[in-house]
Amino acid sequence: MFARVDPRLREVAFAAVIGIACFVLAIGAIHLSRQPGSIATLWYANALAVSAIVFRPRRRWSAPLSGFMVANIAANVLFGDPLALSAMFTAANMAEVVLSGWLLQRWCKPAEAIEHPGALMKVLLLGSSLPAVVGATIGSTILAAYGLAPFGTVWFAWFVGSAIGSAAILPIALAVGIRGLRHVSGVLRQPMVLASLLALLAVALVAPTQLPYPYVYVSVALVIVAYIGGFEAAAVGGLIVCMTIGALIALGIFTQPPAVSQIGEVMFYLPLVFTLVPPMALASSLELIRASLALLADKTERFRSLYEHTPAIMHSIDADGFIVSVSAAWLRRFGYEKSDVIGRRSTDFLTPDSRRFALEEIVPRFLRDGYVEDVPYQMVTKDGRLIDVLLSAVWETDTQGNRLRTLAVMEDVTEKRLLAAELAAEQELMDAAMHAIGDAVLVVDDGGVVTSLNPAAERLLERDGSMIKGKSLSEAVRLVSADDDTTVVDPLEAGGVRPGSVALLSMAGRPERAVSLQASPISARDGNRLGSVVVLHDVTEARRMAQRMAQLAHYDSVTGLPNRILFQDRIQQACRSARQSGSSFAVIFLDVDHFKGINDTLGHDAGDMVLSEVALRLSDGLRDSDTVCRLGGDEFVMLAALDSEAEAAGQAEHVARRIVEGFAAPIKVAGKSLDVTVSIGMAIFSRDGTDPETLLKAADMAMYLAKRAGRNGYRRASDEGRPRLPPAA
Repeated sequence: MFARVDPRLREVAFAAVIGIACFVLAIGAIHLSRQPGSIATLWYANALAVSAIVFRPRRRWSAPLSGFMVANIAANVLFGDPLALSAMFTAANMAEVVLSGWLLQRWCKPAEAIEHPGALMKVLLLGSSLPAVVGATIGSTILAAYGLAPFGTVWFAWFVGSAIGSAAILPIALAVGIRGLRHVSGVLRQPMVLASLLALLAVALVAPTQLPYPYVYVSVALVIVAYIGGFEAAAVGGLIVCMTIGALIALGIFTQPPAVSQIGEVMFYLPLVFTLVPPMALASSLELIRASLALLADKTERFRSLYEHTPAIMHSIDADGFIVSVSAAWLRRFGYEKSDVIGRRSTDFLTPDSRRFALEEIVPRFLRDGYVEDVPYQMVTKDGRLIDVLLSAVWETDTQGNRLRTLAVMEDVTEKRLLAAELAAEQELMDAAMHAIGDAVLVVDDGGVVTSLNPAAERLLERDGSMIKGKSLSEAVRLVSADDDTTVVDPLEAGGVRPGSVALLSMAGRPERAVSLQASPISARDGNRLGSVVVLHDVTEARRMAQRMAQLAHYDSVTGLPNRILFQDRIQQACRSARQSGSSFAVIFLDVDHFKGINDTLGHDAGDMVLSEVALRLSDGLRDSDTVCRLGGDEFVMLAALDSEAEAAGQAEHVARRIVEGFAAPIKVAGKSLDVTVSIGMAIFSRDGTDPETLLKAADMAMYLAKRAGRNGYRRASDEGRPRLPPAA
């Protein structure tokens, strides 16, 4: 709902909220300052205004600062101060707020303050203390200049009140601004946190009037709050303490020692500073520790998960030889549960022969060298099956070189061993299998004569096998290069052909077929060559699809023009050529005016028809040296070759004028006659740029200038005048 509100109204509403909040805080502080027991005003309004701007870009400071300014003046006038004096107070406060916001954004990283005590101290120094010095100096100078109060007394009162108020508000602003109001409120709603805050409030109310050294008790209570609730609770607790003790002092309930100077009265607040800051620093340190522990736990869990779920058979053993971790792949392959494995010796899962081999040879070598590679073991699964593995392992050591655990990786080679045993039997089935192969297979003897072929070859060549057998391969199969149909490809030539090479199968009176070639020699056991086997895989449809996909990848499907990908290549080439030859070219960026209205009223099909007609008109009269592309939507771009940079401007304008005039005639779509116009921006190499990105940006900006000037015209990137429009008909 709020997303639909005018942004200007949101800014006004935000300014009003800040103004009301600052007004309430200001009149509260002024009221308490005029009570009999008050010695210095704890001023929170400035810190609230800083909180409103510190997380906003400076261009959006005006709204909250306006609300703050009105609130300050109104609060002082309400208590009887003259308008001029109120404006002086407001000027000093405004300077303090702006300086604080600027220092925090320029020199601090507020996001780090929650978890780094040093960063928090920097925020409090630059966002609270230093601006308070400046604000106190300005305000005290103004009052002293008009004889309204001594400079020193006012300065100390202003500084302490503003600095403490900011120190109480800024931590809450950090917590809300960085972690969000929902997170902060969630922390504060926790029962233990609520209880600790209530206890802190009770201590802050009772200790100043009933106990010696009251700040010690308050500080301890605030430390407990920080420990229980973290930074968020400590920030709220600090504000509770500050406001409670400030109110007790202002109301005369918590009084200062009787014989104290005016400056000493202000310094009466210093223990409050030392009560607030250390617990906040402690809370920041605890957040850092908690974040570090959470990060460590996360990394540990990720490492454990990565280890256990890596698709490799792995285990680790400690220095005593007991398994401490295994991967999920290990458990799956050998059929065990994790509880069956952890704490047992790794040799328990070996066959007796492998166990003896390990203990007598491998373990001593491993202890000596610190690693082993490709050790052949035979392991036993839970159900008694034997698994052949190759094991490689290394020791993991600490910084002193002490051995902690091993990391062992195993490769299951059971299948490889079985495959080797089955290879001979499979060889006997080769002839029968050849007839079941879907690809064309031709067997030729050492002289290149076809001796046999499978049914797939007969279908591909569209001839009976009897017509092919006994002929040379070059007679039976005429293959030419896919790139040059005059070049004959011989699969049996010296060196053969690269597997997967594509050639065209040429057959008289029949359509050409594209085939993927593979030729392999057939050798006897003694190494003598017996012949070759040639495999032809029909890739006609795949090649046609690949060509179509290549077309779609580089050309727009609606207009048939080159697309953005091909355009990038063309403009790169144009830039290189222009730099080498000293020539020039124009980048002409074109946008169809009011195209969205066509889509919205007539539909996307009609919009596509308009784009196609635009493409035709742009292509009409296009020179061989020019390129026009569709970037997407209703945006087109043209590369127009120019004779020289000296004449580039006039030539580019001539092209642009010709384009605009080409749209003088209406476009007929869906039974309607549409007056379609275009806005054009031009950038010239090298006047407006020497690289594609700069030229495109310049042409794009020029096009938008043409649109803002009324559309149906053109403008050069380097032209400071108005966009040129086509002459009236």
